[in-house]
Amino acid sequence: MAPRDIAGVGLSGQMHGTVCLDREGTPLRPAIIWADGRSAAEVDELVAELGRERLARLTANPLATGFMASTVRWLLRHEPDTLARTATLVLPKDYIRLRLTRQVGTDVTDAASTLLFDVAGRRWSEEMARAVGITPELLPRVHESHEVCGTLTRHAARDTGLPQHTPW
Repeated sequence: MAPRDIAGVGLSGQMHGTVCLDREGTPLRPAIIWADGRSAAEVDELVAELGRERLARLTANPLATGFMASTVRWLLRHEPDTLARTATLVLPKDYIRLRLTRQVGTDVTDAASTLLFDVAGRRWSEEMARAVGITPELLPRVHESHEVCGTLTRHAARDTGLPQHTPW
């Protein structure tokens, strides 16, 4: 298949993790990914504060280390300067989207994996954001999984061999 025959590209990838971006979209530190267990104490605290049942009602998921909610609380405690300089929090896959399209966003499936998303209401949970110490304004726009979220930039087109403006 020739690159010009590609009508659009879907993006899938690692769900759990946290990338802290500055106002220009540059990472402020290495990503903290799903396998990182450093936020175990924060998981225990959030479960104790909110209760497993309330967490399940708010997020439709159990909380674990490596999820954005527990990682953000860990950052607040251990790297407050990083969190203070963060303009946007994204998942690792969404950072790739940013690099390819210059669009900041995520999809509902991945947003649900952060434990900061109200799955039933299809919006960021203000209560969960408050519980971990942030405001929802730090979180990206949420798209439905089938939505086009951007098009390939000139630089990304050069690097991938796909036509500029290919939908993503």
